[in-house]
Amino acid sequence: MLVYDDKAGANAAARFWWMLRSVGHEKVQVLKGGIQAAERLGLPLDDNPMKTDSSSPYPASDWQWPLSEIDEVEAAADDRNTVIIDV
Repeated sequence: MLVYDDKAGANAAARFWWMLRSVGHEKVQVLKGGIQAAERLGLPLDDNPMKTDSSSPYPASDWQWPLSEIDEVEAAADDRNTVIIDV
């Protein structure tokens, strides 16, 4: 699966990539440069909605990536060798 946005890859596509990866979808990539890069390269584009026959939910697994409990974050905050980034 290839994901992109119209902000030159600024955020939306990267977040969607992260969301898919976090639930187990392994074959997903972000198009560097977004839709603008595809247009510059002359890739075939189609703005018509895709029709599908399936109405089943997307086959996502449970959360796959590590999580931290608040006590782990608190301990890390006390460690001068650890950087915590709150997004």
